[in-house]
Amino acid sequence: MRRLQAAGKHFVFVSNDASRSVETALARYAGLGFELTREQFLCSGMMLADYYAAHRLQGKASIVLGTADTAAYVLSAGGRVVAPHDASAEVLVLGDDMGYPLLETLNDVVSVLLSRLDAGLHTHLVLPTPITFFRAPRSTTALPLEPLPS
Repeated sequence: MRRLQAAGKHFVFVSNDASRSVETALARYAGLGFELTREQFLCSGMMLADYYAAHRLQGKASIVLGTADTAAYVLSAGGRVVAPHDASAEVLVLGDDMGYPLLETLNDVVSVLLSRLDAGLHTHLVLPTPITFFRAPRSTTALPLEPLPS
């Protein structure tokens, strides 16, 4: 990166981290010796706003697995963050494996998903990573959970 900067080349540092705010991530990278501006940084959490808009998920109850920063990305995208046991959740964002008691939370989430499946309800599963956000337009990051045919 230093050589790119010294050569006057423009670049963007892309991260699959949706667990840290932009400010927290930039401070972390600065501590590692990488001085980046906001314009040079793109992380998967930042892409949730466009994703929520494109899939009309604004206002939808969203269970967020991740940190407080992950939840903040979902809120800024227009999602309504709900508790992991809230069966009204239409969206499950798999942002990180930290920031919550893992086993207890996963138990609640699995119960919600199974009850929604039993009721024939659709749930959007969102895994915010740059790879899935940059796929061809016809592909999708959300995996619809639908009941199996009887």
